[in-house]
Formats: sequence, C-alpha cells, structure tokens
Amino acid sequence: MKKVFFAFVAVATLALVSCNNKPAEGEGTSVDTTSVVTEPVVETPAVTDSVTTTTTVTTDTVAAK
Repeated sequence: MKKVFFAFVAVATLALVSCNNKPAEGEGTSVDTTSVVTEPVVETPAVTDSVTTTTTVTTDTVAAK
C-alpha cells in the first residue's frame, strides 16, 4: 500500500512541477479591462390615493343631580 501511495505522490509532484508557471506560447501579457456605464436614477414622487374624512362629534352637557 505504501508503494502505491508514494507512486501517486510522485506522479502528482511531477505534474505540478512540469507546469513551471509559464504562460503558453502565443499568450502575451494581456490586461483585461471592463468598463461599466450606468445611467443616473431619476426619482419620482410616490403617488398616493388617500381619502381624508373628518368626523365631528357634538355632545350635550347633562347636569348632575
């Protein structure tokens, strides 16, 4: 079991070392840029439908006996 594990570690090590962090041929150092254009937000006043009612209460004074 140890031999299989060490063989796997050796293959993984060789795979990582072979990359060497070099860019592929034909790939230069390019800079990716992104421009974002946004439109200004125009706020509109909220429209509310409201009904206002006024209630008038008339009371008579009753004398205490």
